Amino acid sequence: MKSLYLSLLLLLFAASTTLAQSLVAGTITDTKGESLPGASVYLQGTYDGASTDSLGTFGFQTSEEGELTLIISSIGYHGEGQSLTLPGNHENLRISLKEDISQMEEVVITAGAYQATDESRAVALKPMDIVTTAGALGDISGAIRKLPGTQPAADDGRLLVRGGTSSESRIYIDGMSVQSPFATKLPALPTRGRFNPFLFKGITFSSGGYSAEYGQALSSVLILNTKDRRAVPTTEISLMTVGAGAAHEQPWKRGSLALRADYTNLQPYQGMMNSERDWQKAPRGWNGQLSLQQETGAHGLWKTFAQYSSNKLAFRQKEPFPGVPDALNLKNDYFYGQTGWSGRLSDTWKLRGGVSGSYNLDDFITDLGNRRTERNGLHAKLVAEHHLPRLSLTSGTEWLADRTVESLSHDSLSTSSEVQSHTTAVFTEAQYRLSGSVSARAGLRYQHMQPSGSHGLSPRLGLAWQAGEHSQLSAAYGTFYQQAEAEYLLAENSLAPYEAAHYILNYQWNKSDRLLRVETYYKSYDRLTRTLSGMPENTGEGFAKGAELFWRDRETVKNLDYWVSYSYTDTERTYSNFPVAATPTFVSKHVVSVVGKYFVRPIRTQFGTSIQYASGRPYDNPATEAFMDGRTKPIFTIDLNAAHLISDQVVLFASVTNLLGYDQVFGYRYADTPGGMLRQAIRPDAPRFVFAGLFITLEKKSTEELLNQF
Repeated sequence: MKSLYLSLLLLLFAASTTLAQSLVAGTITDTKGESLPGASVYLQGTYDGASTDSLGTFGFQTSEEGELTLIISSIGYHGEGQSLTLPGNHENLRISLKEDISQMEEVVITAGAYQATDESRAVALKPMDIVTTAGALGDISGAIRKLPGTQPAADDGRLLVRGGTSSESRIYIDGMSVQSPFATKLPALPTRGRFNPFLFKGITFSSGGYSAEYGQALSSVLILNTKDRRAVPTTEISLMTVGAGAAHEQPWKRGSLALRADYTNLQPYQGMMNSERDWQKAPRGWNGQLSLQQETGAHGLWKTFAQYSSNKLAFRQKEPFPGVPDALNLKNDYFYGQTGWSGRLSDTWKLRGGVSGSYNLDDFITDLGNRRTERNGLHAKLVAEHHLPRLSLTSGTEWLADRTVESLSHDSLSTSSEVQSHTTAVFTEAQYRLSGSVSARAGLRYQHMQPSGSHGLSPRLGLAWQAGEHSQLSAAYGTFYQQAEAEYLLAENSLAPYEAAHYILNYQWNKSDRLLRVETYYKSYDRLTRTLSGMPENTGEGFAKGAELFWRDRETVKNLDYWVSYSYTDTERTYSNFPVAATPTFVSKHVVSVVGKYFVRPIRTQFGTSIQYASGRPYDNPATEAFMDGRTKPIFTIDLNAAHLISDQVVLFASVTNLLGYDQVFGYRYADTPGGMLRQAIRPDAPRFVFAGLFITLEKKSTEELLNQF
């Protein structure tokens, strides 16, 4: 009987509790009325609450009474609190949340730009990709040439972007301009960049529409950011088929010093390969680097970098040709140095600035005469940045100077000429986040250029709209100025700067580790240099237009990483000695690249391949009336490489270019002789290049860290 009374009391208590409960329900939306699924809704100080469903609706029962606050929160939106009196009628609540710009994924203007960094999930490449891309041979520009918008340039080695010449691209290290960033270029022989890719933690390649901070480049900029100091002492040793190197970095509490030395000599290699030339002195040289970093104050960092290299080579042509030196001997000395400081002045202000300088000396000795070319460059720059939740402002000034001295001698005759050019510029740019899905950028750059005394005002505009969770549209526009090349200014120093305008439209889809980019562009040229009259003059012009596609997938197949790029380029210009507008000889209309990397974890080896096809290039046959009506056969190559982790500290790397030995013809040279017209095909010095190296890192690093590099 006693238990019966107890049961009745419990039933009465439960009934009274049920009667006291209230239903709290409603819908959560954004300010545009769009439902917000997954928002959290609860009564402050209680356990009563729920999450919104796919329609943004919610509902829960509560037995609370009195004045309480309903809390609503959702990622990317400002939280809301609404007072409720319970019990009461709260079954049809409708609450809207405002976007919180500071919490939204940043909308980056991607038109024309590819990033290689570990810091952003939306990048096209990572720094390790530069080293492990088959065919790149550890050269930064070699890996960049696997991206859309670039030409294969196996006979050049420099960057040829969207119909532009190699002089239309400029390279920056930590914001400072680098003069003569490539080794000396010789006819029909490729060159390579002077800087080790392991120096850099981030690489941005922009093929157009870039920031107002960058000038003196008509077609592209390559922005390199050096690595931060290591936490532990590190020693590296490399033994290669073409030389050897050693490096050591010693950190201390707030700074570090890194030294590196490399020696290369292709003599053993050339002795084994069938070369187009008779090498009396195969390319050889040494290179030394110094990098010093020191933290200053609470938020400052001072970086200094210097590099010196000295190289020699000498050869004779196996098949002499009129107008081409039978013998050539080259000695090159190069120095580059820069120092700069960057730091935070407050929570919203940053300052950075520095000075860079370069010295390059080429000493040619040929049977047609001797030529000595000295080129010096100097760059000084100061930039202030102001960052607010929605707005970022960048303003600065810079001064660039270039001096070229050229001396020629043949028999008893000798001449010498010198030219100096200066560019003074100020720039400002603002990037404003109109909403969580729209970002806009507007910039202006003013330049005064000597010796022509010309002025240039360059507007730069960019707009990005996040069309969906994984996709966005970007557009960019800008005008660009660039001084004429020193070879022309030596003959006519009043040449006006070149001018180009870029129009770019970009679509990007990025989900997990899959990235799709589609981009189209139009570029116009004006005041290019022509030499038809014997003296350089600014009467050239032209255009380039095209479409590009890039697809990268690191998701579908475990341990497989591949990308596909395609470029269509339609370009014509009147420049140099072109009598009419024509496509330059270095441009292939269609270029396709496929790059793949597969890591076999059980044997700790990554295998890589690169396949590249480029349609035939134009060349001019003087025996025909039409200009540039010839086309070479397509250029095709398959490159392979492999990197094997022998131990946690030792990597064995091997690669081969043009595995199948495909006969590559980059063009033809002609000569009118008494015996008739002569023609000679321009081919690479050797059909393929084979490389192997052993790289040892004496640093305490886990196996997992080493494996994750790939």
